[in-house]
Amino acid sequence: MTLKTLCAASVAACASGLLAGCGGLQPTVQYQLDRPQDYEGLTKFRLAKTAVLVDNASSRDGKSADSTTILLTAVPQEDESRTFSIAARSGVLSVTHLKVTKRENTELLESVGTEIEDKRIELIQQVGGILGTVLPFLAARATQPRAAGTLPLAIDVSSHLPRAARDAVTGQGILDNGWNYEIVIGDAPVDAINTDEFMQNHRSAGSSHVLFYSACRNATVKFKSGPFAGRSLSVRVSDPWFVQTVAMPAKGKIDFHSACGVNVTSERSDVASDAKVLNTLISQAKTLLDAKKK
Repeated sequence: MTLKTLCAASVAACASGLLAGCGGLQPTVQYQLDRPQDYEGLTKFRLAKTAVLVDNASSRDGKSADSTTILLTAVPQEDESRTFSIAARSGVLSVTHLKVTKRENTELLESVGTEIEDKRIELIQQVGGILGTVLPFLAARATQPRAAGTLPLAIDVSSHLPRAARDAVTGQGILDNGWNYEIVIGDAPVDAINTDEFMQNHRSAGSSHVLFYSACRNATVKFKSGPFAGRSLSVRVSDPWFVQTVAMPAKGKIDFHSACGVNVTSERSDVASDAKVLNTLISQAKTLLDAKKK
């Protein structure tokens, strides 16, 4: 039975077919993990982990080398253990358009633009006759004297994150200059999903309307030795073993923060309302029924 015949026979049946589950069309994408031999050339990306730079303000603001201000800066790095691919998925009723921007010279996402091309009314009418530069996140400052020539240094936060640790964890480490530190990483957010579990569920569903990113956790670094012994500073870090999700706007952009998290900007979309689609169907069915009478 053709769509034209179906519309002529029952407006309600045709309307339910085009409107069921729509309630506002959403971008639809499909993810794959570690895709081998990609002949389609899909867009690849990696989740972010965090490197905490331990530095002195002199290298940032041009002050003298004996500046007494220390900075902890959370900087995203690629989690090289896994590579994901993302592809727009379109159907008869809508087309998903993606615009993906990565941070310069990395596989880290910087922004994802989305737009839905609504094909429903067009379909009815056809039947009847759509690393840049990482801005440093200055998480904390402490004023203490420091030993000249020892900074900057970096802490790889992921080395202190067990794969399935949802609860807070505490790690110990030694910087290259011999300073001992302790890092306490807070609980994963309550809405965070284990990354492997997310991908397993996604494979079962086949498609998704969300974008996922490394879960954000709070961390506190306490220096145990050196000139900053006893000082604690806090930063926001990314945990690639867990992800958080954000719904993709029908038309808009998702921008990634420099340290962790995203902003979502929605724009006015050309996606037709269900009422508009139904009105078109009603008009279409009336035309077909009138033609049948004649």
